Amino acid sequence: MLLDHMYIAALVTRIQNNDSNAFAELYALTYQKEYNFACNYLKDPVLAQDALQETYIRAYKNIARLKEARLFVSWLHSINFRVCYTMLEKKKNTLENLGDESYHNIVDSNPSNKPESQTIQQNELSEMQGFLAKLPSKERQAITMRYINQMTLEDIARVMECSLSSVKRYLVNGRKVMKTYMNERRT
Repeated sequence: MLLDHMYIAALVTRIQNNDSNAFAELYALTYQKEYNFACNYLKDPVLAQDALQETYIRAYKNIARLKEARLFVSWLHSINFRVCYTMLEKKKNTLENLGDESYHNIVDSNPSNKPESQTIQQNELSEMQGFLAKLPSKERQAITMRYINQMTLEDIARVMECSLSSVKRYLVNGRKVMKTYMNERRT
């Protein structure tokens, strides 16, 4: 689903002018895309819901500071990325402190951590999660933001706080690795 950025910008302006109904509409328009990202990143639907709750709380509290309403989607995604990253690091550290194996081995072995697919696109996303999980963190983030969340290269660079050339390198490397995994699966 493509987002209408101009309409979203108008909603942001209404929110900044204290229209609380506009935030509910903004939430409804953006939730599914952000939830899909969080599920893919965290590999845990329950944790993803927690991440989204924190993401929207932070967005609501800080939306008055957003100077360019047309950048809301990128800004929201940036918040979501940081919340998910922090949650994953905390969970990883907790598991390591408990003496468990690495977080990724535990999550990857549990098929119930994959979100249920309701559309063809979500089915394809579910199938690709196994491949994405094998990618290094930066490549996984770049691939997810570009191809699942349909973000521009510039927005990805801003969210990941890196150069445009780094984003391109992450995408190229990530696609190569994913192609290798898909070819191995077919044989």
